[in-house]
Amino acid sequence: MLLVLAACAGQPAAIAPGASTVVTTPDAQNCPRGVVPAARIAFASRPPRFDDTASLAQLSREGDLAFGRVALGLTEVKLSLDAQYRIRHAPGLTGGICAYPADVVLHLGYAMRVVHVAREFADQPCLHAAILAHEMRHVALDDALIPREAARLGQALSARIGDGAGFWGRDAADADRRSAHVIAQAGAATVNALGAARRRAHAQRIDTPAEEARIGAACGGRLRQLLDRTP
Repeated sequence: MLLVLAACAGQPAAIAPGASTVVTTPDAQNCPRGVVPAARIAFASRPPRFDDTASLAQLSREGDLAFGRVALGLTEVKLSLDAQYRIRHAPGLTGGICAYPADVVLHLGYAMRVVHVAREFADQPCLHAAILAHEMRHVALDDALIPREAARLGQALSARIGDGAGFWGRDAADADRRSAHVIAQAGAATVNALGAARRRAHAQRIDTPAEEARIGAACGGRLRQLLDRTP
């Protein structure tokens, strides 16, 4: 399993209801708090494609290790995130312009979703099927987990963008840049939180020592025989 996330950031701090870590002193001094904006995450799924051309060595450099120090297969995921929103403007209390984001939608989807089984198993139908079944468990877990986590994280999105705070700038363009930066930070923190939840779930439910033992025993222990003679 491999997860690559666009716009990753450091682990976000928990945000309490009504609190904001993005509002600066100029924002608070110049921009009265407005209406809490409508904000949500819209997730669009798509089925994976399949690629069995990568070698054991290539997959082992890219993904989690599924059998000892060798990755037999890989579910490669790259998420894309695009923000859509409106901006309302108001004069700042001591000059400048306040920008208020509204109708914020983070569009989350798959930029890449590929299931790999190492090419060394092309002529091993039993092992190929066992490894593919393992990778398809990752796919099924993502199908259940990502929409649920996206909906949950969407509930905190308005707090991540200030819960109605305005963002101050010397002029409208400056204020708009502030708003865009805050929304980008919110998207990065959201995706980072989603990635952390996903990694925990896959490690706890699928990539376990018991699963490694099961794959090792599959097909009459054929895997060990093949790996022992693989350079």
